[in-house]
Amino acid sequence: MNKNTEIECLRGIAILFTLVHHTAFFLLIHPNQNVDFIYSKFTFWGGVDLFFVISGFVIMQSFLRTLKVQNNLFFKSSKIFWIKRIFRILPPAWFWLGVYSLGSHGQLARK
Repeated sequence: MNKNTEIECLRGIAILFTLVHHTAFFLLIHPNQNVDFIYSKFTFWGGVDLFFVISGFVIMQSFLRTLKVQNNLFFKSSKIFWIKRIFRILPPAWFWLGVYSLGSHGQLARK
């Protein structure tokens, strides 16, 4: 599978927007007049929205490839697509749920 350089550039822009948005108010202790001027004219909150758009695009491209391989059989393609998603999403979700549960159990035991 080839990397889409345009999508990678958009991801970089989304990362920069998100970092700039959080940096000015959370990492700079004393923002100066330049920072105040920039933030009064521009907003950088669109980075997260851009991530959602990119994710939707990438997921749809993946589904369309599966649909093409399955000769446009929608239900078979959907089943294959969702099985792949489940095996990709559930293991890390259960892992982090376990980590947080163990961490919270340790906090409750101390009290």
